[in-house]
Amino acid sequence: MGIMDKTIEHKFFEPFTSGGIVADCIFYVARKYDLPHTPTIKKIIDGIVCNVLCRLNTDLERHKCRLIDNFKALKYDFWAAYGKDNPLFYEIEANLHEYKTATQKVNYIHSLIVPFGGVGCGLAEILAPSSTQASTDESDNNTVLATFKQIAAGLYIENGKPKRYNNGTVEYCLHVFIGIMRNFANGLDALLLAEGIDLLRLQDEIGVRLIEQHDKSALKRYLTDEQLARYIDAVTSQPASGEPQQDGTSTPAVKKAGKKGRPAETSSFKDLLIADESGEKLKRLHDAADKIKGKKAKMFWVYILAAIDLGWLKDLPAYKTLKDEFGEIGAKSSYSRWTNKNNYENKYTQKEIEEAKSILTGTVL
Repeated sequence: MGIMDKTIEHKFFEPFTSGGIVADCIFYVARKYDLPHTPTIKKIIDGIVCNVLCRLNTDLERHKCRLIDNFKALKYDFWAAYGKDNPLFYEIEANLHEYKTATQKVNYIHSLIVPFGGVGCGLAEILAPSSTQASTDESDNNTVLATFKQIAAGLYIENGKPKRYNNGTVEYCLHVFIGIMRNFANGLDALLLAEGIDLLRLQDEIGVRLIEQHDKSALKRYLTDEQLARYIDAVTSQPASGEPQQDGTSTPAVKKAGKKGRPAETSSFKDLLIADESGEKLKRLHDAADKIKGKKAKMFWVYILAAIDLGWLKDLPAYKTLKDEFGEIGAKSSYSRWTNKNNYENKYTQKEIEEAKSILTGTVL
């Protein structure tokens, strides 16, 4: 694998990270309109570092002014180039071709999608609530969805008449970010179709829904009519459980191996880490694991679950995979006990999870 250039990619995703300006805008809108704290909204608030959150809990006008200033300071010059000429997609295409195995390709695509989901800014989850954890009150989801659909449209109703948000409002900033996310989704869809990969299927496995269908009118920015018809026919004719080809020339969505929701026992832990060409994420996990050697097994599992929350891992690795990588990690019974979904929600406190995430990312809470 050669050295990959992710300069534009990193610049593009920075506003969409957990605690970034997009999440900040969502938090502002939730405050302004007194929106219910659905699981996604709550996750966004939890993702904002404590001292930042204290600073945000000032009056709305100060919060708005800071967001507008930050929005204007963004340098998104490359995004002026839509369609085939966008250098972001040239960079992604080149990087995708550097990966040789199906697992590596899927993990890379996963890293391009998750910033819009719950481990990132949460924007895709808000606009596609059917893909999120159900709210205890469905009307809460509907209230949030209605507000953000209005912002996505860029219009609001005043005295019975539709009006556009002006560019001095946070709603306008969020409207722009939603447009950028949707344009990115269509561009990524076109790029993956040309590679024989079906984003519609793959996003369902990842759990972040960026597109509802292949938008042919939008895809024509990138593909000719003949290419579009041929590529869509190719991916839709593939079996739903088709395996990807190792050469990357015909790669349908990947079916999960082994137990449902967990990689096969033969998977290498290093291969399961998402976008870790430098090995920094692996090193940080080893550093954290080394510090807790000989202590309670629970402390190791909280780091693995935190890595999933951060989007470093797509699924919980198999016990043998983890044992081969980290050595002594406790009995297999502790794996079943502490990584069970119900235990994760009921036996780990939010503070434990956030502390583990801050240690892995080097963030001081």
